[in-house]
Amino acid sequence: MLEKAIEIVDMAMKSGADEVEAYISSSRETTIRVRHSDVEVFTTAITKGLGIRVFLGKKLGYAFTSDLTESVLRKTVQEAIENAGVSAEDRFNGLPDKFATLVEARQELGIYHPELLTTPTERKLDFALSLEESALKFDPLIESCEEVVYADEERTTALANSKGFSGQTKSTSCY
Repeated sequence: MLEKAIEIVDMAMKSGADEVEAYISSSRETTIRVRHSDVEVFTTAITKGLGIRVFLGKKLGYAFTSDLTESVLRKTVQEAIENAGVSAEDRFNGLPDKFATLVEARQELGIYHPELLTTPTERKLDFALSLEESALKFDPLIESCEEVVYADEERTTALANSKGFSGQTKSTSCY
């Protein structure tokens, strides 16, 4: 993904942009919704997309796509450039000059836990159902739960810009 983000930055620069930032994200997520001891919703989804910010002088253009085929990526770059062309100037538009500090400060954030990916589906379902049961048993005044939700996600994100910054990170989350 990082190589593709760098490629998009180069493509936009060759197409006339003064500054460019490309963001690519891919995720896999699971959502379980429980109500009255029944699983009402169980979804899994894989999402991906590219966002590109283009600067023409102090004009900003943005475009996004979830189709990462080469022809659509080229079209998305052109749309961002066209959007910048019709935007009003803002003297604050542009990429930061100092990325070295950010790169030097980058460290392992501890936000990726691969064991989450190996949790069996049955365990996730049992967790959501037992959470509702525990809430109802907590106090006799609690008569029902409007909704209980279990969700988890694995995400990979890549960012590159025309000032030399590039980086990629993986993260997991669960709630």
